[in-house]
Amino acid sequence: MLLSACSTYFRDLFKENPCQHPVIISRDVKFDDLVALVDFMYHGEVNVVREQLSSFLTTAEITPLPLVSAVTTTLYTFI
Repeated sequence: MLLSACSTYFRDLFKENPCQHPVIISRDVKFDDLVALVDFMYHGEVNVVREQLSSFLTTAEITPLPLVSAVTTTLYTFI
């Protein structure tokens, strides 16, 4: 439900695949980065340690979530 609300990509994906418990496989995504992205979707903010920032931003870029993409662009301007 959360992914559908945050992204038209996921909403369309779930409409096309009406499985009650869908499995989404994302290559090259670390578990810690995925947890941080879900925290961001729920809370609107997330804190990541400096060592994780690069992989988190990479994951955010390949994740089709418009809000995360906007934040990624903003963060890159500050780095």
